[in-house]
Amino acid sequence: RCFNIYHRYSFESGRDYEGGGIRYARYNCTVSADQIGYAAMFPAQLTHMHEGFPITSGTRYIAVSFLNP
Repeated sequence: RCFNIYHRYSFESGRDYEGGGIRYARYNCTVSADQIGYAAMFPAQLTHMHEGFPITSGTRYIAVSFLNP
């Protein structure tokens, strides 16, 4: 069985936006985007379906990578 790993990294030099974050509905879990330079990593299977919250002002940059070990 192969596990695809999804990595989501947020590179920020400062916090010039408001809002953002991730919600994992199946687990009733919300991760806020309030820390500079954080990274969220989770499996890409259907077990971790997620949604990103929109930012309400400013500009936010993220980089996404997919790995198949």
